[in-house]
Amino acid sequence: MRPFLGIHTREAIKPLHADLLFMSTTAVTHGRCFHQSQETVAVKRAMMDAAACRVLLLDNSRFHRRGVHELAPMSAFDVVIVDSGTSAGEIDALRSVGANVYVSGQEPDGPGLLTDMLWSANTTAHQD
Repeated sequence: MRPFLGIHTREAIKPLHADLLFMSTTAVTHGRCFHQSQETVAVKRAMMDAAACRVLLLDNSRFHRRGVHELAPMSAFDVVIVDSGTSAGEIDALRSVGANVYVSGQEPDGPGLLTDMLWSANTTAHQD
């Protein structure tokens, strides 16, 4: 039994609101996130709907896996954080589909870049 998946969990999330959501995915293919379980996708979509700012966390292994059920396109996330093992080609591919990519451990534009990106995304989300 999976106690934190399924329709009851999805319904419990609906009335909630979060300023910031950090989440992962099983696989990334052609600029889209995938999972093996439709139940997982339903719960993660509910969490995304409840969040003002969405951050996707990826390690480089996610680009070599496949999933069955589509969760969301990269453009559904305000920030995508990848590990330093992610190839330049994969980073370019993410950016080409509109992802705001940050490589963990790198601050190319100076201290606070990630904080600024998250603050900006969160502030923009709250203007609605």
